[in-house]
Amino acid sequence: MTEPWKAERDWSSNEVREVIRAQCPALSCRSVEPFGCGWDNAAFLIDDEWVFRFVRRRIAVALLERESSVLPRLASLLPVPIPNPQWLGQVGDWPFAGYRRLIGRPASDLFLDEAARILLARPLGQFLRTLHDQRTGELGVEPDSFGRLDLAKWQPRANQMLDDCDTGVDAVALRRVLDAVDATPAPAVLSHGDLYSRHLLLDDDQLAGVIDWGDVCLAEPAVDLALVFSFLPPSARRGFFAAYGEINEATASRARFRAIGHTLNVHRYAKSIGDEALLAEANLALRFIVA
Repeated sequence: MTEPWKAERDWSSNEVREVIRAQCPALSCRSVEPFGCGWDNAAFLIDDEWVFRFVRRRIAVALLERESSVLPRLASLLPVPIPNPQWLGQVGDWPFAGYRRLIGRPASDLFLDEAARILLARPLGQFLRTLHDQRTGELGVEPDSFGRLDLAKWQPRANQMLDDCDTGVDAVALRRVLDAVDATPAPAVLSHGDLYSRHLLLDDDQLAGVIDWGDVCLAEPAVDLALVFSFLPPSARRGFFAAYGEINEATASRARFRAIGHTLNVHRYAKSIGDEALLAEANLALRFIVA
């Protein structure tokens, strides 16, 4: 299978410094440090205060433009901090955005135990309840164009990834979930679209931020609720649903289905780039989904 996270545009700290000094002259750029790299963007920490994200794949140009438009209007409405872009620019056809650094570290880096995840269940439920209840008319968010719950697309893809996956994954149990998915869709809500452990920031074991909103869209609740089954063990889910509200079996089935496809993609990505913490989190998620 192909590796869609391969960069089409690389960025160096020196180039970033020159770009920011030219287009954002109010910033001194005394220090510029690499601050992480995902599928779509390379992030740099500027003066220990600002995070700038530079697009590294063509497909992500529209995604960064979308989140740069939506997040300033959404930031004050949610109970958890999210990026609020205050600097926007472009290098040729490649846009970038800068926002004040949020505190915390990605949950995927922290090897969280069961007790820590239980403590996060209610805050996550409150966050997603608030997000999914937002009125979307003024936000300019478009319907999911990537088919995140397209069964015809994701059933064969997920089964292929299971074929290619390492031993230690309970492929039989995961295939049962894939085969038994409910085909009944639910009405779309405002969705993060790519919600998993790497996009949750924690500080002192508290939920401190939710990042990487390039996939924000109108989608079924199950797209985001995949997090419940991939990040939270069964012992934590009651707390989540106490805050979020109960869901029906069809939504739960579709959320588990989404969780499998998404997590297998993360598993491939983590293995490819040698991210041992993210790989461990993906393996744990695949166990949670069928627990």
